[in-house]
Amino acid sequence: MILSDIRIQEEMEKGTIVIKPYDRECLGSNSYDIHLGKWLATYRNTYSTPKSITK
Repeated sequence: MILSDIRIQEEMEKGTIVIKPYDRECLGSNSYDIHLGKWLATYRNTYSTPKSITK
């Protein structure tokens, strides 16, 4: 889904989207430019596939 800058602002006002820290200069016509800092969060898939049941 692509949101326009107006829609991004509307969703931020509703609290649906949270951008911290927020800088209006980073808001494009249909995007928000992010900048990587010293730390980068990564996520691991913790879902495990159930073992097949054998008889």
